[in-house]
Amino acid sequence: MILTFTPNPAWDVTYEVDRLVAGTTHRVHTVYARAGGKGINVSRILAKRGIPTMAVFPVGRAVGRLLTDDLSAAAIDHDPVEIGGATRMTVTIVERSQADRPPLEAGRCSPLRDDVTNVFAEPGPALTTDEWSALIDRVDRHLARTSVLVCSGSFPPDVDKSGQTRSAPARLVEMSKASGHLVLLDTSGPGLLAAAEAGASVLKPNAQELREVVGLDDLCSGAQALCSAGAGAVVVSAGEDGLIAVTAAGEAWCARPPFRVDGNPTGAGDAVVAALAYGLSTGASWPEQLTLAVAWSAAAVAAPVAGEVDPDVLATVAGQVSIVPI
Repeated sequence: MILTFTPNPAWDVTYEVDRLVAGTTHRVHTVYARAGGKGINVSRILAKRGIPTMAVFPVGRAVGRLLTDDLSAAAIDHDPVEIGGATRMTVTIVERSQADRPPLEAGRCSPLRDDVTNVFAEPGPALTTDEWSALIDRVDRHLARTSVLVCSGSFPPDVDKSGQTRSAPARLVEMSKASGHLVLLDTSGPGLLAAAEAGASVLKPNAQELREVVGLDDLCSGAQALCSAGAGAVVVSAGEDGLIAVTAAGEAWCARPPFRVDGNPTGAGDAVVAALAYGLSTGASWPEQLTLAVAWSAAAVAAPVAGEVDPDVLATVAGQVSIVPI
């Protein structure tokens, strides 16, 4: 089983509009609302592909109940921890000209625009020390039947006043490793470096997150820096340029999709994490993992909301991913 931990989940609302124009009223054509947060999105992708998964996360008040009801309706196994604060919301606005993409022609999609989405993310509730401890205990409870632990997304503000926001990822890594399990983290900021120093099996930052932590523009060099700090491997998502993967053993690859895919890219990184977690759980080679990750990521961009993959795009991309050693 793949266990996902989402420290700061959200009720995700996605609006599709013709065009976003500041200072005007917009007619919303389509509304999607569902349980979200990076780890939950990972569990949703895995569950829809028949891969056993369990999602652990905090929930609070009325919005929190929306998350648990939605996951129950979707038959996604979950074990939430009740907290006193209210679960946050996120709103994503997608311009309909991009959401209504044309069908694939000759193995290509229309270009992806940089301004295709606008995301408004609330910070989320602060957790008490007792609430955070309950979450860690809940994760620990499921580790015995877990092959890979995925910790994905931002951490709530003020996890504790001693600065545990930095140490929390490291604690999760150490706990998982002590139980003999692989751990994959997709987070940002100081927690990313702390997880590397604790010996995370795999880290999955995007290009901006990596540069902010290591201070290097070159993605391969930045990934090598995190491996030198202690990570087993680092996979960097670089948008339409695909993935850069570096291992502590000195291996490195660039994995690219055959073409750019238009749509909503907010769930692309979660699809990469889902694919990597599955690959780790099955013992797949790195080229096999990266091929799957690029294909799932491209198919996630073509889906209207995070946590989904478009089957037509997946079938088209899967056999055309380019894997080049660096």
